[in-house]
Amino acid sequence: MNSIQIGLSGAVAAGQRLETTASNVANIRTPSVPNQPLAPQVASPANTARLFRPAQTVQTNLATGGVSAFAAPVVPPSVPEFNPDGADAGPNGLVNRPNIDPARTAVDQLDAVRQLQANLITIRAGDQVLKTALDVKA
Repeated sequence: MNSIQIGLSGAVAAGQRLETTASNVANIRTPSVPNQPLAPQVASPANTARLFRPAQTVQTNLATGGVSAFAAPVVPPSVPEFNPDGADAGPNGLVNRPNIDPARTAVDQLDAVRQLQANLITIRAGDQVLKTALDVKA
């Protein structure tokens, strides 16, 4: 891979990280999938479709250079929160909220922005090298 392709793969990975963290932040108060399987009468497609599943971005280095990124589910997906007045509260007053740490998510977002900026600089530098090489050849 050349530097432009490596930088582009890093920029795409940074975009995936931003997308994942933005989804987590937007759904931080949304009812979440419970940690245990739902009882058959509760686990209907209509009930589970509206439950949020938090995700995290996993990045792996490619053997040819660059990175690959994909969203993977957070385990466990939810944490219990005591809110007896909540519309989705169980008989014990607990609701399932996404297992998202707001502070960690904010740091991940800042890190992803810096990753994107660094990869754009790499792309620009590769473009400059390519232009210089073409100028020398001409």
